[in-house]
Amino acid sequence: MVKTTVQFQEVGFTYPSLQTNPRPALSGIDLTMESGQVTAIIGQTGSGKTTLMQLLAGLQSPQQGQIKRNEVIIDRQATSKQLDQWRQGIGYVFQFPEKQLFAETVLDDVMFGPLNLGLSKADARQRAIKSLQQVKVNPKLFDQSPFELSGGQQRRVAIAGVLAMQPQVLILDEPSVGLDPKGQHELVELIQTCQQQEMLIVMITHDMELVAQVANQVVVLTEGKVATITTPRELFEQAEQLATWQLSLPTAVQLAYLARQSGAQLQPLPLTMEQLATQLATELEGHDAN
Repeated sequence: MVKTTVQFQEVGFTYPSLQTNPRPALSGIDLTMESGQVTAIIGQTGSGKTTLMQLLAGLQSPQQGQIKRNEVIIDRQATSKQLDQWRQGIGYVFQFPEKQLFAETVLDDVMFGPLNLGLSKADARQRAIKSLQQVKVNPKLFDQSPFELSGGQQRRVAIAGVLAMQPQVLILDEPSVGLDPKGQHELVELIQTCQQQEMLIVMITHDMELVAQVANQVVVLTEGKVATITTPRELFEQAEQLATWQLSLPTAVQLAYLARQSGAQLQPLPLTMEQLATQLATELEGHDAN
């Protein structure tokens, strides 16, 4: 897969309004994302997350600045042809993507997109099988109705349908919403699989557990501006700042802070329950040895 870099350069966007000086939905956005990286876009409702995703998906054109994906650029002068070219490299998985499933079988559903691109049935089938294998859907399920699958499996199939279009960028809109613990675990595995295959992944989420588990880069938006671009660990070390942004801490991080208050070192800060358990066990072994 060709290495992909997406850059927002001084990007701004304001929705039409009857107000004299409406507040921009986005202002002065500078952001770089690369292949093999999971970027989480977080912030309160109204912070600009959805607008940023719409611009990234080519559903809107930036009114200020420009967005680059390798050699493709969109700005306020972007033509319909340029926007179409941009969209061809973007895969957008909407919230509750399983609601978009419609075909009689899993394989037919994933073949739908490639067939619409003009591929032959044989080529579309080959691409669909490859995408289903990418997201680790059991071949025994290919001829089964997608509506008989678990929530996590349905989400895998829906994402396979997007991957079958061979996008350079995968956008996930609140991907963990509505999933049970098993489905959430499957989602984490799926995102990690796509990441290992050098996809550029961007997700909007309120789920700090998911951010802790899969994100490499976190972008915090407040009132249409970038408040910070950082890593999950650096972000969650700023508990007081997170509170001012009205963002929560993952469960493992909350427990780690309590353990630190009781004398535990826990460095670096554990982000997941597995990391927390491992570090606590190591510290206890150290105390026993002394």
